[in-house]
Amino acid sequence: IVYDKGKSLFGIDAALSAASKDGEMNLVEGAPDVMRLQAIGVANTVAPLSASMTEPQLTILKRITSKLNIIPDSDVPKERNLLGVGFASAMRTGKLALSLGFTVTVQEIPSSKGKSDPDSYITSKDKLDDLPKQDFVIWYANKLISTTGEDIPQQAKAIHEIAELVKVIPDMVLQESYTDKLISVYGHEDMWKREIM
Repeated sequence: IVYDKGKSLFGIDAALSAASKDGEMNLVEGAPDVMRLQAIGVANTVAPLSASMTEPQLTILKRITSKLNIIPDSDVPKERNLLGVGFASAMRTGKLALSLGFTVTVQEIPSSKGKSDPDSYITSKDKLDDLPKQDFVIWYANKLISTTGEDIPQQAKAIHEIAELVKVIPDMVLQESYTDKLISVYGHEDMWKREIM
């Protein structure tokens, strides 16, 4: 096989040395997003050439840095989905990256009525720097729990899913740290400990 989309990353040629120097790689959804960020001086940016990030692509990045910052598209969810496609993709990628030992953060673009993505929203390095960098696990938990409202079965389902995410983290001390943080923010200590421990 000469070319395999699932093992290729757009922008990797320019991003390699920048990510080594910065100690972090930015991950966006598509080629136009990479071109925008690299054009404004954020060279440590790549995008998957496949529909979603794969383990071989993340393995390539792991050789360069263990810190991954995801900048997802902020799009309006479809009728039955509570989260847009960009956030759902970021969640899948973040989960996989955590299981491979990455430290993962997210910089979320403010949502608008349509779709906001790095290509259209981030017009300068300052604008990117103004976006708060959030820990992926806490961002993930906020997204899931915010969709449950007062529905107790949905809350329990969200806690179970977040706990499954925490359990993929190879570092046990980090798992305990996240468990403590989730308990302090959301309560339900017994439930979290039962699910994670």
